[in-house]
Amino acid sequence: MATISNLDAEILKSKIHPAYCFAGEEEYLKGQYIRKIAGAFLGPNVEHGLEVVYGSETDAKDIIDRAQSLGIFAEKRVLVVREADALSPKSRKILLEHLDREPSPDTCLILTSFKLEAKTAFYKELQEKTVFVSFDNLKPEYLVNWLITKSRELGCKISPSSAQLLIQITGQSLGLLEQELLKLSAYLEGQPIRDIQPEHIKMLAGDTSEVGGFELAESLSKKDLKQSLAVFYKMLRAGEDPVKMLSGINHKFNTLWRVKLLLAQGLSPEEMGRRMRIHPYALKMAIPAAQKRTEKEYWNLFSCLFATELKLKSGSGDPKTLLQQVIFKLSS
Repeated sequence: MATISNLDAEILKSKIHPAYCFAGEEEYLKGQYIRKIAGAFLGPNVEHGLEVVYGSETDAKDIIDRAQSLGIFAEKRVLVVREADALSPKSRKILLEHLDREPSPDTCLILTSFKLEAKTAFYKELQEKTVFVSFDNLKPEYLVNWLITKSRELGCKISPSSAQLLIQITGQSLGLLEQELLKLSAYLEGQPIRDIQPEHIKMLAGDTSEVGGFELAESLSKKDLKQSLAVFYKMLRAGEDPVKMLSGINHKFNTLWRVKLLLAQGLSPEEMGRRMRIHPYALKMAIPAAQKRTEKEYWNLFSCLFATELKLKSGSGDPKTLLQQVIFKLSS
């Protein structure tokens, strides 16, 4: 059985094997390594050469046919079979026989499974016939180092003790930990010192009370009505204050408006980041969102937010209805 460290070392050398099997519950990390392998194997043709199918929706014959046929625009192919544990006994047998044959140098097969039983013959044979990696039970030191590295990418800093606290509160899922880091990074946006302190984690981690408006505004900035309503109703169930929700939305769109103005002045992203004191990663995410609206739309948007804020603070109207109206207007 290979380790994650083995994978990193081989990918760094562009040494890609014909077949892999990623087992275990850490879906986020599996996705990361699928992308790394695809990038190393396919180069710039990732878009045309990467294909994903599901064991619950296909069989071994279809998988093998797909693995052996190249697309019009791709010289190589990475075929990912998710839910490999859902393959029928017949398909498992055919697939294992296929893995015994001489592999094609132009194809990389990656099987993934969330709940593949270790006691099955399929599991044991995959260990022999593929580069088998378990994505279960990540070591605490790995999680801490991952958080430190990820925080640095977001322009923040987190100490080992604070990282351990975040893991204790959030759990060991890297996907959830990344969401909490994005939330903490957003909270510290524009601060001269962006160190994630224990008090920040205790206040924000696992809770949307301070940055729920930010999450809602992220969906609204993309004009995603379905996601915006889903976040809004989740926040209502959690007892969120509508005034705070609106404040987070207002803050987000003020940032996007400033980005749009600076873009119109012809400033480079580097200069914009210095002026606004925004980390390059956050600015990279903000630029396409800022350009989704015209100047007139921004003025209408701010008029709507201002009028709604007055109504909320004066008690004129039902808060839920007022926020819903804002969401529909900003998503159109």
